[in-house]
Amino acid sequence: MGSIPEKTLLDNSIAAQTNDAQRAAHLANNIGTLGTSFLLDDEEGRLALLKQARSLLQALETPRETMIKHCWAQPAVTFVIATGIESGLFQYLAQNPGPKTVDHLGKALRFDIDVLSRTLRHLCSMGYLKEVGPDEYDGTNFTKSLSLPIIAGGYPCLVESCWPTFSNFPLYLKKHDWSISPDPREGPMQDVIGKDINFFKHMMTNHPAGEFQNHMAGYRQGRPSWMDDGFFPVSERLVKGADSSSEAAFLVDIGGSIGHDLDEFCRKHPTAPGRHVLQDLEYVLFQVQKVDPKIEPMSYDFHTEQPVKGARAYYMHSVLHDWTDDICRSILSRVTAAMKPGYSKLLINENVIPSTGADWQGTALDMMMMTLFSSRERTEEQWRKLLEPAGLKVAKIWSAGEGVESLIEYQPARAQLSHATMFTPIRVAACHVSPIFLSARRTTEKAISLIDQASRNKANLVVFPETYIPAFPIWSSLRAPFENHDLFKSMVQESVHIDGEEVDALRSTAKKLNVLLSVGISEKARYSSATLFNTNVIIGTDGEILVHHRKLMPTFFEKLTWAPGDGYGLRVAETRFGKIGNLICGENTNPLARYALMAQGEQIHISTWPAIWPTRVPKSKETSSRVGSSVAKGANYDNVAANRTRAAAHCFEAKSFGVLCSGVLGEDAIESVSSGASQEDVVSQALRDSPRGATMFLDSTGALLPGFTIEEGTLRETPSEFLQHEEGILYADLDVGDCVEGKQYHDVVGGYQRLDVFDLKVDRRRREPALFRGDNLIQKG
Repeated sequence: MGSIPEKTLLDNSIAAQTNDAQRAAHLANNIGTLGTSFLLDDEEGRLALLKQARSLLQALETPRETMIKHCWAQPAVTFVIATGIESGLFQYLAQNPGPKTVDHLGKALRFDIDVLSRTLRHLCSMGYLKEVGPDEYDGTNFTKSLSLPIIAGGYPCLVESCWPTFSNFPLYLKKHDWSISPDPREGPMQDVIGKDINFFKHMMTNHPAGEFQNHMAGYRQGRPSWMDDGFFPVSERLVKGADSSSEAAFLVDIGGSIGHDLDEFCRKHPTAPGRHVLQDLEYVLFQVQKVDPKIEPMSYDFHTEQPVKGARAYYMHSVLHDWTDDICRSILSRVTAAMKPGYSKLLINENVIPSTGADWQGTALDMMMMTLFSSRERTEEQWRKLLEPAGLKVAKIWSAGEGVESLIEYQPARAQLSHATMFTPIRVAACHVSPIFLSARRTTEKAISLIDQASRNKANLVVFPETYIPAFPIWSSLRAPFENHDLFKSMVQESVHIDGEEVDALRSTAKKLNVLLSVGISEKARYSSATLFNTNVIIGTDGEILVHHRKLMPTFFEKLTWAPGDGYGLRVAETRFGKIGNLICGENTNPLARYALMAQGEQIHISTWPAIWPTRVPKSKETSSRVGSSVAKGANYDNVAANRTRAAAHCFEAKSFGVLCSGVLGEDAIESVSSGASQEDVVSQALRDSPRGATMFLDSTGALLPGFTIEEGTLRETPSEFLQHEEGILYADLDVGDCVEGKQYHDVVGGYQRLDVFDLKVDRRRREPALFRGDNLIQKG
């Protein structure tokens, strides 16, 4: 590696001397004392004796012996065990107890006798097998346990999926000036497997990694649980004072995997009241098998708004150690927003690393988190620094000894601000612009330049039109489908993945400039080479995707390009400026979709539109709103009137501000769409004559809210009601406090609603074509 010195100040003979002879004598004496008082059922005594024995071994070894152990013996025994698991060796030994010769095992397993003999000899020399005679061995408790998935699972998972990252770690640190990148997309694991793949994606798509759930179950096996008597007083701290009604949420397990913890809680505390909610991604919940009937599985992504409000306790086990501090704060903001001050608690079940005398299990896990997640196990001070800025204070840290995960009990430090009032005024920048037609990379670059410009002009939220990246498929409105194959192919090639480099660049820009973004994209599905969605993403100031909405139903000719979406994105983004929602184009005609956003307290409604939306080859340049019936007069759809009418209705009903953002049809789009058409002149003329959409703002009564443009260089503000024919950025300063007054008259989701008469249910599950079960691995389709 180029860093081993040729000359040293020490004599080589030190490598053959005992590591710590003086300490070894002291430890041997301690072991003698501990050994005489050790009882088989004394777990505390066993752990103390084990710690002393491990220290004695390290003190007695010479540096040369320790080096050989690290470089030869330990790596060799790990891959030998992984080989034994893969070949079925340990399953066979468990099913056929008693001494076995190598010859017998080789024939039973169809394993080369010589190779098997040498691997078993090393296992025995390391103390994991009992040697009965020449080439004859018997199992131990450890080798018997290797037939259990919870013990065996870790070996193929780590050897085949994680070891490449471990071996590359020194080179990664050297390349990054002996530090870890603060961007988790540029961490040690990404240096090996690729920037766009995180640990969990890797786990889902690699067979050995499917044993990860088993490995985690093995890690927790036999360890003290906070639900046990003498650890955390459940009755006193949770049950006492809890709402006892069956409708009330008692315990919400966030990121609870397949329900091990919640099932254990139901078993140990069967009289606890209320609902017990298990939250995780749908593909994880698909693996849930037999759990307590009280448990309510709920598909949920903890990067989005917490749907269960005011629970007695929100619980997270080994969740936050997977994420960097910035992402943790984003996750925690969803929890704190849902907590009821003076009632709700947050329970975090994680390691708390002591400042001195740390246990090896905690420090080893910290190394795993650093290399695989660019994250960490945290000290008490780090836990406080992470949680207290999120409005939480530590009530108490409960622990049961060294090397055992603690339970950190938090409660809101102060009453949370009302979601309907006391928000910060917001400057919105609506970008009335054209893409670089069918070029995702260049359009993204243009978007980033516009975001930078808007940020310099003090914008807090920057909005882009419908499918700004890479284009709107306007060709489908004016050309026959059989003429559009090449254009569709280009659209597929230039559409972007939600976790691709274009969206990553937008997220990085949002974080760098501390702005919110709303961007329309044509999204390409991972499970198909040509399935596209009309998508809008709202990105937070921390770079996290707050809302990922796919248009529920493509409109008219759009069905030739995009597939229908699902209800997953019918959400609002909770920000310090207010609750922000979005619907795409014709969805703003759908009263149920609009109501779903109103029912979440939406205060700023973004509606995005294409530059033009022709319904016919126009016989007149007049729009339908001026000449009457478009059918009778041959006029085209009036985008300005139609879009404003729909958005104004929503603003009036929701008592929300409206941001209408339309695109601009560039000359490059007109030329590309016209070229090759059977009636090229007709298509070109129709594109030029079709009415243009406009970008504007509406107030909470639906009335036009004049905005302004800002001249680059002079920063001069010019009032403007809307932008239509020329590119530009329209600004408006909004204060969602102005949305309150109208709620007195018509709060259609509150005081002016009959919830006993009407019942709207919204399915927000992300739809995938298939969920695959097998080999302990669940994959998305």
